[in-house]
Amino acid sequence: MNKKEVAKIILILKTSYPYAFKDMSERDIESMVSLYEEMFKENTYEEVSIAIKSIINTSEYMPAIATIKSKIYDMTHHKEESNMELWEKLLVAIRNGSYHAEEEYAKLPKVVQKFLGSPYQLQELAVMNSDEIHTVFKGQFLKQIEILKANQKESEITGFIENRERNLIED
Repeated sequence: MNKKEVAKIILILKTSYPYAFKDMSERDIESMVSLYEEMFKENTYEEVSIAIKSIINTSEYMPAIATIKSKIYDMTHHKEESNMELWEKLLVAIRNGSYHAEEEYAKLPKVVQKFLGSPYQLQELAVMNSDEIHTVFKGQFLKQIEILKANQKESEITGFIENRERNLIED
């Protein structure tokens, strides 16, 4: 983003969260514009604008830069699949897992791979009773996948922020 676009973002924030700007001097606002320009230099105006507007819809408090970056990351990296979509992908892999476990395992989303642990688990599931898979195993999957998704998201956001910070230090 360039300085003019950052100024538009700051204006949106100032309009939405006037209390956060009430004691700011002109110099403080100029410093804020410079900081935002540096922090969001790799983002487009559209990304930042959409993220901020999304936050405004759900938060009565002005977001920190990390919150905005996290929202941008979510928007650009996650088209999160529902638990049932993940279950359906796992079922396909199980059906083909007797002879092609490694290939099927490699096709699965990382979170499902983490749930399984290894391609060997697919081979074991492929020979299991179908009723047991659709009742007991499905229940276990649906309980655990939500926790795994949350852990994965937290890990990815942390890595994303650390990379951005590392890039800023190197620049």
